[in-house]
Amino acid sequence: MDEDELLAFVRNAIGSVWTIELLVVLQRTPDEAWSAKALVTDLRASARVVADSLAALENAGLVSTNEEGLYRYQPVSRNIDGTVRDLVDLYARKPMTVVNTILSSPTNKIQTFADAFRFRK
Repeated sequence: MDEDELLAFVRNAIGSVWTIELLVVLQRTPDEAWSAKALVTDLRASARVVADSLAALENAGLVSTNEEGLYRYQPVSRNIDGTVRDLVDLYARKPMTVVNTILSSPTNKIQTFADAFRFRK
């Protein structure tokens, strides 16, 4: 997948730098099931950040959770797995390109708020 397509995927599926960091950890350990607490420790992040990132990745079809509440990388298709692999590679090679894409993408809440003040013709 080319870089522009990967960055479009980032804009649509990855809401924060924490989310991509979490995705990298999970993608690199596909056979390991992680507790949220272990991910908090590994990433040195807050429980809220990890919970929000896990929810975003679950909604994007990249992560699953089992009955014990453990998370693992489990994309819904091989195509998405290939996209994530390409994204992880791009993030390793050009981290600032990916980070800048994330930071320049308006979140839905911000966009919704801004749209509320638009003048309609």
